Amino acid sequence: MQDEQLIQDILESVIKAVDIPVTLKMRTGWDVSHKNAQTIAQIAQKSGIQMLSIHGRTKEDKYKVEAEYHTIKDVVRQVNIPVIANGDVASADKAKKILEYTGASGVMVGRATQGSPWLIHEIDHFLKTGQHAQNHPA
Repeated sequence: MQDEQLIQDILESVIKAVDIPVTLKMRTGWDVSHKNAQTIAQIAQKSGIQMLSIHGRTKEDKYKVEAEYHTIKDVVRQVNIPVIANGDVASADKAKKILEYTGASGVMVGRATQGSPWLIHEIDHFLKTGQHAQNHPA
């Protein structure tokens, strides 16, 4: 995420090389002092990326800090392609809060499904019905 021109060159090359939609997953920036998700999102959209997934941490944060969503919210406001919010989506309630706060088109669930693969069903059910799933599928 430090070399924005290289990112643009890579995205444009990949998009030209394939006949399928290309998506991009990225973080909010390199570190707390260098958050450039908004700029990269603009580059991605102009390059032809069809959807963005944004992890709510910088590269240097790794998993040491809680995900932040205001950068994702800013990106959602600045681009016209779908944006998926990622990071610390560990419950149906949290997924709904993230979607409401960011305006993202969806959420991406990762580590929270380890040992709880039914979490995706619980989130889907809650977002569709407003009710918590009583039983998880086994």
